[in-house]
Amino acid sequence: MTTKFMSNMSRTFSNSGFSRTYSSAPKPFHFTKLHQANMSPLPPPATQKPKKDNSTCWAIFCCCFTGCISMLITAAIVLGITALIIWLVLRPVHMPRYNIQDVNVVRFAYNSVPRTLDSEVRYVVNANNPNGKIGIRYETITIDTVYMTQNLNQHSIPGFYHGHRNVTLKPASFSTTGLPLDPGTGAILEGHIATGDVPLVMRVRVKFNLKIGAITTPTFTVKVNCNVHIKPPIGTTPASVLGSPTCKRV
Repeated sequence: MTTKFMSNMSRTFSNSGFSRTYSSAPKPFHFTKLHQANMSPLPPPATQKPKKDNSTCWAIFCCCFTGCISMLITAAIVLGITALIIWLVLRPVHMPRYNIQDVNVVRFAYNSVPRTLDSEVRYVVNANNPNGKIGIRYETITIDTVYMTQNLNQHSIPGFYHGHRNVTLKPASFSTTGLPLDPGTGAILEGHIATGDVPLVMRVRVKFNLKIGAITTPTFTVKVNCNVHIKPPIGTTPASVLGSPTCKRV
């Protein structure tokens, strides 16, 4: 095909009045090579990192957050209903009350030399359970009788069961024979005897469990301080109690 193309070109040039003699047949013209020689290489295709789909992560977070909120609301509703049922059944729960009553001073004598105390005081512990559907099982009740900072005696009442809406009276007492007092306490006691008013504090400590049907709660501790004022003996007048004891939870 190339030879035929060149023959046609010679014929055309001859007819136009222009002629040229070639020593040899011209080499064919390669358009493809010429184009390729002047053609710059194409840049490599740009590579793009795939974009993260943030919408999926946000949807998962929203689902988890909504689920947690729903669980918290459900738990709060269940706890509220449970508390309401317990309140309706027990309605309401009262802590037991304790008091000291019927104090009787049998003996109260202070010896300035060598600063000793002989005493005997009898009293009654009043335990009141005002709850209609809750029983109380006592582990122990201890009463410490204290003058100023010195402990004079400790009395313990064994454990027992306290029924619903019940008042139980437990007799108790303390006594001392030749109890030595430190010099500072002895001097203060002499001043109180002179004024006819000796203040004592009875510290009641109660450990118990609440019993609700077949359920027994963990141990509770109640602390009550009762103030008792004793009038010491004067001559042939025996010792007595001034007023009534006053008790307060601490």
